Amino acid sequence: MRRIIVYLVALYCAGLIALRDVKGSTGSGLYQPFERFGLYDPYSKTHQALTDYHYADLGTFGWFSDGQTEYPNCPGRLSFPGGHQATRTITVGQTGQSPPETAVEQLLDRHPDWPDDAFTWQIGSRPGWDGYTTQPGQFYPDRYQTESYVRDFECWRRQIQRADPGARIMSGQVYWLVTETSGNDTRGFLEETIREYYTQFGTAMPIDVFNLGLFINGSSPDFVGDLTSAVVEFRRWLANVPLADGVYHDYSDSEVWLGAFGFSKPVFGMNVERFMTGSVQWLMGTEPGGNFDLRYGLGSDEHRLVQRWAWYASRDTTPGLRACNLFTEQGDLTDLGRCYAALIPDTCPEPMSLFIFMSGALCLPIPRRR
Repeated sequence: MRRIIVYLVALYCAGLIALRDVKGSTGSGLYQPFERFGLYDPYSKTHQALTDYHYADLGTFGWFSDGQTEYPNCPGRLSFPGGHQATRTITVGQTGQSPPETAVEQLLDRHPDWPDDAFTWQIGSRPGWDGYTTQPGQFYPDRYQTESYVRDFECWRRQIQRADPGARIMSGQVYWLVTETSGNDTRGFLEETIREYYTQFGTAMPIDVFNLGLFINGSSPDFVGDLTSAVVEFRRWLANVPLADGVYHDYSDSEVWLGAFGFSKPVFGMNVERFMTGSVQWLMGTEPGGNFDLRYGLGSDEHRLVQRWAWYASRDTTPGLRACNLFTEQGDLTDLGRCYAALIPDTCPEPMSLFIFMSGALCLPIPRRR
């Protein structure tokens, strides 16, 4: 009997080793590899939900965001093996229109089909665009009402965590543009918002996940280098965020998700697939010097700088961005969509080495007592 137990333990350990060889270091940490992949669906531009595309052709990616809190015929989680996690975006309202105290409870009551497990809730679209200007949805740096935004952020946050105790709070998306112009760069608004929260409530703004939007200029000679340097710069800033004069807070324990990454201005003839592939390889940490940093990376995630990422976009009708679409208007994968699908790991890989080993092992006789 002892020999049989030793035999089975050895077989089990060999199987784990074979699986480890396929998954590598990217298979551990906070998420499985496939769970890190996502996409951004700009519903407000196309009025097509993710369910209007043949999304299953991408394989099992982990999450998606669409900038919406709710809309008809699109469940909070799409059902296929592994499931998506959807971020819920609270698109905040006009100045002076704070949400009623039961707003989140009413929202959840309207959607009994939503899963019981906790959401990641994004409060606000992005600082400077959230309806806290004199013209909602427009970018007016001199009209952003920081005080109103912070007040309503706290109101939403309290309601969300009361109704969904395991929920995580995500910041509005911060544009960290790497282009020839910084006209839409919103990182200054994030710092302003964090400082205002400290002024109003006397503590650091509770943000579990920072939502970073990175859009690379298509004329840059080093697409991937631009993305990686911006990530490192953002993480470095998070480690020492000013709350007031002489007061700083370390947000290094918060996650960073690329809520949208892609190109701001693709150039005709450029290789979008090369940028996508290079960026994902860096994010997965499969290349030397990849998405890891012992000083600034998230300790609970093996010191990764970025935890999850979403390609922009499923489909954008803007003429200059059509080269970045994953789907056609009819819902089929584009060539770029097929490229992204090929980069997403399987949910449960079955390596050939494990198959061969197990097949051979099963043919061996089990030791018998004499």
